[in-house]
Amino acid sequence: GLRSEFFERRVLTTLALFRAVQDNYAEYAGVDADSGLSYYRGVDVESQGFELEASGRITEEWHLLAGYTDLDLEDRNGDDARTFIPRRTVNLTTRYAPQALPGLQLGLAVKWQDEIHLDAAAGEIRQDARDVWTMFASYAFADRYEISVQADNLTDEKYLTSLYWDQSFYAPPRNYTASFRVDF
Repeated sequence: GLRSEFFERRVLTTLALFRAVQDNYAEYAGVDADSGLSYYRGVDVESQGFELEASGRITEEWHLLAGYTDLDLEDRNGDDARTFIPRRTVNLTTRYAPQALPGLQLGLAVKWQDEIHLDAAAGEIRQDARDVWTMFASYAFADRYEISVQADNLTDEKYLTSLYWDQSFYAPPRNYTASFRVDF
């Protein structure tokens, strides 16, 4: 990998290349109808790709974290393997802390991934590409108190949490959290 600093050490960037080979990796293959027990098969998987990340201060008040991952997963024959794992992901988080209002922080985060699928016994299960947004704000005061609010899944995106098994659950819909913290 490579690591660099820019803008008088305010922004750190990284580039990582990776490659891994897994022989006889246990992968779920179904359920035995007679015993009701799950069974697995051994697969050989090769993964390779890269990750890019940048983090730091754009200005004294504005912080940013951005990342991108690109992944290839193939079996011994060169076919796509473990298709329930996204091949491309993007993460972006930004936080603004205005100097004019000490203690206040406002932020926004988005996580995106491309489509995934699973060839299941009942047919193919497919999850379209998705992005999930989060917004947050906090205010610290009197050197020991902090109040914060967060809104998750702002666009109320309906998506499955995972396709690892032949079944899945929907992720939580839009939801809100508020908290009050006291430091002793």
